Amino acid sequence: MQAINHTLTAGLIAITVKEPALIAPLALGSHFVLDMLPHYGEYPRFGRGTKAYYRIIAADGVLTLIAYLVLIHAWPQLWFAISVGVFFALLPDLLWPLALYVKQRGPLWAFFRFHKNIQRESLRGSIVEGVWLVGMTWVLAALH
Repeated sequence: MQAINHTLTAGLIAITVKEPALIAPLALGSHFVLDMLPHYGEYPRFGRGTKAYYRIIAADGVLTLIAYLVLIHAWPQLWFAISVGVFFALLPDLLWPLALYVKQRGPLWAFFRFHKNIQRESLRGSIVEGVWLVGMTWVLAALH
């Protein structure tokens, strides 16, 4: 799932729950739930190392930052709760660079293996991602 969808979902959790101690585990759990849904995945034409791959990552990063800034602008009193939610919702993906340095054993490796195995990536999954993006945006706009 793209980072923007994790961010919007974390924003919704933060806005409705409001308590950072509860938001953190809920946002972390939401990451794995979203990754179990069909979503966009890598394909040879868009695979790691291609210009298209880096363009997709860059666009997602920029949109994610904009979404985060819009959330804290729309709910300034919840900036900390939103920040906690977004951090924990993105944390599993932020940890991926560590996978290059972890030996293929131990609890951290088990985490990476679990995270990889739950992915439901497909080209058609981009439709699910688009619907999720529109749905989350609509719900957040309705709450504001």
